[in-house]
Amino acid sequence: MSVPITRSRLIEDDWDTTSQRSARTTRPLLKDIDVLTIARRDQRIVITNDPDFGELVVRKSSPHAGVILLGQGAVMTPDLIARRDEVFAHHGHLMGALLIVSRKRVRVRRTSV
Repeated sequence: MSVPITRSRLIEDDWDTTSQRSARTTRPLLKDIDVLTIARRDQRIVITNDPDFGELVVRKSSPHAGVILLGQGAVMTPDLIARRDEVFAHHGHLMGALLIVSRKRVRVRRTSV
């Protein structure tokens, strides 16, 4: 599940973005692993609250350009939105890492790309 407010914020801040939702409109059978593959090919970081992406990156060692996992499936609340903003400001340069963002902290896990 994507987090629409994230894309809106990124667009406002002049980040180059693309939407998984729009990709799934043209290719509705697109799987999470395909999203990672396309993002890696295009050197894009996947921003999501779907914990399946964390599993793909950590347990299955799927190649990627970076994943920011927001709240691990949690609803976007003001404190998580504030944490997300901190991540964009201080950790957005970490290509190839998995960032796990919770209400209390940001964990950075280096993974093989």
